[in-house]
Amino acid sequence: MSIPYDRFQSIEPEEAEKLLIAIETQLKNRFCEIYEQKYNPNMKGHDYEKILAKFFDDYLGGAFDFLVRVGVLDMELKVNSVLTPKGNEFDVIAIYKNAIPKLVQHKFVPYDSVAFITEAKQTLTTTNLKKVLLKFKKLSKLKVANNRPNIFSSSNYFADYKVKRPIRFLFYYEKKADTKKIIEILEGENGKFWDVCVIFKENIALLNSTLPYVKQQFDKAHFTMIY
Repeated sequence: MSIPYDRFQSIEPEEAEKLLIAIETQLKNRFCEIYEQKYNPNMKGHDYEKILAKFFDDYLGGAFDFLVRVGVLDMELKVNSVLTPKGNEFDVIAIYKNAIPKLVQHKFVPYDSVAFITEAKQTLTTTNLKKVLLKFKKLSKLKVANNRPNIFSSSNYFADYKVKRPIRFLFYYEKKADTKKIIEILEGENGKFWDVCVIFKENIALLNSTLPYVKQQFDKAHFTMIY
């Protein structure tokens, strides 16, 4: 179905850039505000996960519910053979508000109800980066239903950009690792098991070629970096 573009008023590039900068500044300021209110360095990360869940909920709460430190149950019930009970716990999980089923039972949610999974750390190190990529690799062994919801499923315009599984998101507040080494790990043997990586204080977002949009726009790149 075509989109009648004449229904929309165009914006000059300079005006659009100003608007995007204003939105980006608002998002950063809001995250810093939540961070300052809630972060407790003695809590070993749990408060940090709540910070991220609160931030997500402020801006995406209309479409998703956000749960902290829950696990998943796949339709074949194979998760116990793929992940250990301790390993089947993720920092922040977004589930579709209209997903069926959406039951939260003993801190587990149906994998087909999940929109995206975020593993978050205060500080990025090569050790914890390798660990989370291995965890995502194991997660990739779980099957999803063909009719599961999709972030872009309501629009034919985005049909080419659909991701049929939950998106895998890495979020770090800061880094204590060499950037070159980080890139080597992200494009290494487990480089196809993540989708988005954000390093907040460095003002960096990495988008992997596992995302159809990136694959189409940068077909020869492992991933692209947005500053």
